[in-house]
Amino acid sequence: MRSHYYRILGLPDNAPISDVRKQYRKLVMQYHPDKNPSPTAERKFIEIKEAYEILTGKKSAPSQRTAPKRQTRSTSPNKEENRAKQEQRAKEAQKRYEEQKLREYLENELYFRKLTSGWRWKLMKTSAIVGFILAFTISIDLLLPHHYTDDVVTGFNSNAAFGIGGKRVSLIETGDHGKIWIEYFNSQLYYGDHEILIESSWLFHNPIRVQRCDKTATFGYPVNFNFYRLSFLLIPLFSLPAFTLFYKRRKIAFTVLYQLCMYGINGLMLYMLISGDRWAHLLTFGFL
Repeated sequence: MRSHYYRILGLPDNAPISDVRKQYRKLVMQYHPDKNPSPTAERKFIEIKEAYEILTGKKSAPSQRTAPKRQTRSTSPNKEENRAKQEQRAKEAQKRYEEQKLREYLENELYFRKLTSGWRWKLMKTSAIVGFILAFTISIDLLLPHHYTDDVVTGFNSNAAFGIGGKRVSLIETGDHGKIWIEYFNSQLYYGDHEILIESSWLFHNPIRVQRCDKTATFGYPVNFNFYRLSFLLIPLFSLPAFTLFYKRRKIAFTVLYQLCMYGINGLMLYMLISGDRWAHLLTFGFL
């Protein structure tokens, strides 16, 4: 009997409930009497609704009875009664469909209000302000002059890896700035004079380049794997909370943006501010 209802929905036997619900919504939109004027659409709509309710357990399947071998005229059902029953079933099916649509609408409305009120929405507004400030200051940091601080190489790992942009990078360890991934590593950086200059951004003190000077020339090693190299990606990401406030609509795109900002962008902003004491650099505008 259940196979019969799966066939009505056009699904294989024992299809998961998620597929049943998905196929039901698709077929209901196709055969609803208000949208499909075909004379067979109403009957198909009733069959689809009945199959969905039985397969999801909302309604028990009718008991299977053995049909009589021969049906005489005297026992044949009256056409008018059949028509009236069919119309009644169609009305009941349409009523259940409208009730289900109303429940889904109320659930979506409650979820939307939950997202856009209370402490969650206040946190989103705070994230929008912090994100806008960070996006603006990162943009400014790209234009400001750089810091140059003395440091010393205390160790290195010459094993190469692949960094941002596919560049081959190696790891060095410095006295003040800790571990730094640099490009174009060579042994002279460690085996020669250990003293180096760290070129960093003015505002957030993000390392940009490691410089080694000898008697005749200056050698520069670009720093990879840091926030400065990701500035053009971080600026639009940190602007997303402000865009989400502006977008605020009852659509799935808003929900996706909301969840991304709440559990992704907020964590990224917090990590950036805490790591490297960037919160202190921001408050002192790079002078500390």
